[in-house]
Amino acid sequence: MKRLLMGILILTIAGTAWAAFPAKTYTFVNGTVADATEVNLDFDALYNGFSTGLNDINIYTIQVGAVEIVDSNRNLSVEDGYFADDVVITDDTVIGGDLVVSGEVSFTGADVTFEVTNDVSILGDLVVSGEVSFTGSDITFEVAGDLDMSGYDILDVGDIAIDSLTTTANLDIGAYDFRAATITPDGLTATRVVFAGVDGVLSDDSDLTFDTATLTATNIGAFTLAGKLTAGTTEIEGSAFDINGGDIFSATISGGLTWSAAQDLDSQVLTNVNIDSGSISGITFSGLETSGDIVYTFDGFELRADTSDGSDNYMSYIAGGGGFGSTRGGYIRLSGNEVAGGGDIVLNAGDTDGQIGFYTGANRLQIYPTGTIEIDTSATLVYESSQTRYSTVSPYDLHNPAGGVRAITDGGVWPNDAASANYLYGGANFPNGATIKQLIGEIYDDANASQVTISLMKNDGAGTETAIATCETTNAEDAGYYTKLSSVVSEVVDNTAYTYHIKSFHSVNQSSNLRNHGSSISYEVTVPLP
Repeated sequence: MKRLLMGILILTIAGTAWAAFPAKTYTFVNGTVADATEVNLDFDALYNGFSTGLNDINIYTIQVGAVEIVDSNRNLSVEDGYFADDVVITDDTVIGGDLVVSGEVSFTGADVTFEVTNDVSILGDLVVSGEVSFTGSDITFEVAGDLDMSGYDILDVGDIAIDSLTTTANLDIGAYDFRAATITPDGLTATRVVFAGVDGVLSDDSDLTFDTATLTATNIGAFTLAGKLTAGTTEIEGSAFDINGGDIFSATISGGLTWSAAQDLDSQVLTNVNIDSGSISGITFSGLETSGDIVYTFDGFELRADTSDGSDNYMSYIAGGGGFGSTRGGYIRLSGNEVAGGGDIVLNAGDTDGQIGFYTGANRLQIYPTGTIEIDTSATLVYESSQTRYSTVSPYDLHNPAGGVRAITDGGVWPNDAASANYLYGGANFPNGATIKQLIGEIYDDANASQVTISLMKNDGAGTETAIATCETTNAEDAGYYTKLSSVVSEVVDNTAYTYHIKSFHSVNQSSNLRNHGSSISYEVTVPLP
């Protein structure tokens, strides 16, 4: 029996070294009989050593089933460990070699240090509630089951290969890189573009999406476009779309283009330009060429020579061809007031056979090189407003219709024939279409209770004459010379139907004190007189 127990003890702890093993009471020798009391004392020493706790246990090689280290005052040091079942560690533990656990490993102590020097292979779950250290230079740490860190960190390690990682709280890897082929954040929405939100949290927004090949953003702030922007058939629009700098090449603008500031086109050529509104000011032409018409459709157009000092010493030309000169085509020359002979407007027909014409649907007025001015027969020259003209009838043109004698005294005429009537007549002429306005008579009346009456008459050629206007002295006027005016009339001259004359009546015949010194008739015309 003694030999059997000793053999079991040797097999159980073979290859094991204890740093502070309990001292044995007896030493048994082969061939001797072991006393039960002696054997029990040795077993009691061993039992008490395990049951009361060992200060330090160093195990070079161990292969056991379930292991539980519960004494918080003891350390376990294992050179190579293979655990065929679960391992629960509540105290500091050092594994100097490899660690292979077929079951679960649990660190349940409040502050447990578990240090492994070589590779670690855990075929079950790993539950950590303390610190786990791997001090080897190239350690493979494998956990086939779940890894529960329970709020602790994994610090100062190399590469970690994890088939599946599930955490119940935030995972912080510090200031280190996190690399993966794909990442699937459950809080993000498909097709939305991911960006860094508050504190660097991966975020997205419905206003920024990417689907297949289309990037859609509700708003884009100021940015610098470093490459080419190709819009294709898509419109780029906006109420305040601003392109500041760069090159717009081969663009077609089918709608309106509004410039809110002056533009510098850098002396570039503009073709097929149609400017149909607005104002163009301050243009300097070094040579303006056009193959079509220049049409101005606004009021107040000015085409003039301007000078920076405000002077008026330029001449402007509009030429039909070639240089300016009488032999190089017709031209118009406009001279400023400060040019010698300034203020001139010269219309030059150019060639010796050239003409200057004025047209309004037909050739209305033509000036020939010979100096002849020809006006179309259908053309009418009119004044802007009516012009007043005068027609006079000299006293020397007055005669007695019956052939009676007349007399002249001091330039005034008077009838001097007792056998004839007291009338004198003289013809009056007016342009056709003129409007007769007033008769003015110059009369000498120095006879008491007598008068001179001057009338403008028209005769229809059939013996009927009608007074148009009359002026006269009264019986009380006997002091000499008088200018008498008729009432204002509006008689249109019709030379096709009437003749016109002055009729002078003297109330006393053969009296030099009643004399006609002449008449004038005012009239208005709207066309120049022939």
